[in-house]
Amino acid sequence: MARKETWNIINKGYDEVGEYLKTNDVIVIPMGSTEKHGAHCPLGTDSFTTMGVVEAAAPIAKTCYTPLIPVGYSPHHMGEQH
Repeated sequence: MARKETWNIINKGYDEVGEYLKTNDVIVIPMGSTEKHGAHCPLGTDSFTTMGVVEAAAPIAKTCYTPLIPVGYSPHHMGEQH
C-alpha cells in the first residue's frame, strides 16, 4: 500500500528530507500567535489559519514545511475584562 504524500517534514524520514533538499532549498516554517480573538474564537485562531494555508499551498508549490511554531506576546490583552 502506497503511503500518502506528505509535505510536513515531521512525517518524513531523514533520508526523504535529505533527498528533498538536494533539489530544493526552501522549507516553510509556519508561525501563529496564541492570543485572544474574542470570546467566540479559540486562542489558536491564527495558528489554525496559518496551517490551513500552508497545508493547502505545500502540495501546489511542492514545498516542505515544519510543524507550526506557536508565538505570542500580547500585553495589550492583559487585564481586559470580558
